[in-house]
Parts: sequence; structure tokens; C-alpha cells
Amino acid sequence: MAQISLEDIFNIKVKDIMTKDLALIEDDAPVYKAAKAMSEFGVGCILIRKEDKVVGIITERDIVRRVICEDKDPHETLVRDIMTKPVIVVKEEATIEDAADIMAKNGVRRLPVINEKSSLVGLITASDLAKALAIKFEMQNSLFNAMGRVRPPPKEMYV
Repeated sequence: MAQISLEDIFNIKVKDIMTKDLALIEDDAPVYKAAKAMSEFGVGCILIRKEDKVVGIITERDIVRRVICEDKDPHETLVRDIMTKPVIVVKEEATIEDAADIMAKNGVRRLPVINEKSSLVGLITASDLAKALAIKFEMQNSLFNAMGRVRPPPKEMYV
């Protein structure tokens, strides 16, 4: 049986929880097409590419604020005109804490994930991080309780 260290258990990597199925669209596509793709894929953002490079990202919120609220035509407005750029990324080998720090420092909730060759390999969201951190905390809490022989509080007979 392979030996797994506590460090391996508690240092969850971005690559372990990222989404690998990505929604991508070309930078010269109309916003309407991006919104339609997000709806079809059931996602809240879409990555914008130009010549096989990710050059931006658009969220549902971007569409509302930069198109709808500004009374722009989503059939005429191009995604490159409203996308957020430059794209802030995280490496797949980074820990989830590193990814959370990058999100907090840059005020973003989604990070494209790149490998060591700077190729796009996934996407991680604040929701992904929250779930992973909750699981990690629960694992740590359970381990520490077991090591300290902490007993769970007695169940009340009456509620």
C-alpha cells in the first residue's frame, strides 16, 4: 500500500479540484453567442480566446453590467469589447490556499488554471475552493479530535 503523508492530505492542489471541461469562445464572437453558450453549458463564465491563447474572461455579471445596463445590443457587441483582461491565472500545482490568496488579492472569483508549459488545463472558482477548504477543515478537525481523544458532546435526550 502506498504511503500517504499528512502533508499530501492537507495540501490539496488546484489540479485536484479544478474543472477540466471549459467553455471557450473566440474574441470576435458577439456577446449574445457567449451568453447562449454559458446557458447551454450551465456555467457562469466563459473564457475568451484569440489564436489559441486565452485573452479574457466574461461572466454573467459582466454581460449585465457592460451590455444590458449600458443598453448595448448583445448581437452587435463583441466579447473582446467587454471581457475582463488581462486574465489572472493560477498554476495547477498551486495549493488551494494559494489560489484563494490570488482571488482575494485580485478581487476575482474565477481563475483559469495553467500547467508548467503555460497551457490552459482547467478553471477553478471560489465555490470550488470553499467546498475543498470545508472538507479540508473537517478532515483536520476529525484528525485532531481523534488524536486528542476528544469525545463528541452527548446527545440531548429532549430537543
